[in-house]
Amino acid sequence: TWLMLLLVHRRVFPPRPATRITSIIRTAKPCAITSVVIHPRRMMTTKVPASEAFGSRRMMTTKVPASEAFGSGVTTCWSCQELNAPSDFFCPKCKIVQPCYQCNYFQYFSLPPSYDLDLYQLQQNYHALQRKLHPDRFVRKSPKEQSFSREQSASLNGAYHALTSPLLRAQYMLQLRKIDVLGEGKSYADPKFLTEILSLREDLMELETKEEIKELANSVKEKYQNCVAQLSKNFRDSDFESAKQNTIYLQYYTKILEEIENLLGESILDQIYTKPSQQHE
Repeated sequence: TWLMLLLVHRRVFPPRPATRITSIIRTAKPCAITSVVIHPRRMMTTKVPASEAFGSRRMMTTKVPASEAFGSGVTTCWSCQELNAPSDFFCPKCKIVQPCYQCNYFQYFSLPPSYDLDLYQLQQNYHALQRKLHPDRFVRKSPKEQSFSREQSASLNGAYHALTSPLLRAQYMLQLRKIDVLGEGKSYADPKFLTEILSLREDLMELETKEEIKELANSVKEKYQNCVAQLSKNFRDSDFESAKQNTIYLQYYTKILEEIENLLGESILDQIYTKPSQQHE
């Protein structure tokens, strides 16, 4: 009797077939998958090949540049493919010189982005890097390394020149904030200031002796130094609008001092710059 009842039950309620659900598992092997077999009375997991689960489709990986995968803040070593920062002159892993990437000048020298730079530390860091990157050290290296060293050395010189000049440093710091400073072919529309500049140029043209020219140079140098002091305060206070205005003033004073240099045949601007040794005396 019980056997007949069982047969009837099986006809009315046939057993459900096992159902297979395949899912991708994040493992070290990109094609490793797990097949979960659901049975009415038990559950088990078995690993099956990707071809069985997906047919002819396969999981593939594609190499892309590090800058594309991680953003512009990361580069890849051309030799060992290690991830580097754009400011790395040498790969931290294989120690090979890297190509020259566009980088923040302050990062070049491991200095904070401040207008009030420690010029002594800037000079020390510059000389240390220049010794490592000088093309003469790469004479026996591969042509690619020689080319990279020349690029890095030239870029380093440009960054150092920009940061040691009060005018170029101010322009660069404003440029980092995408603030447009007076460029070529543009004029500053402040009648009072332009009248002052015109008067200085007229005085310079009328002077005949070196003593008179040097006296005017001292007057312009004082205005230049006052302007640099104002810029220092502007950047400390994050007053970038005033910094832009004083940078334009400094640009005009610089041009007048350059004209005076040509007349005297001697350097004046280099004497105005704060000497690195003065900060550590």
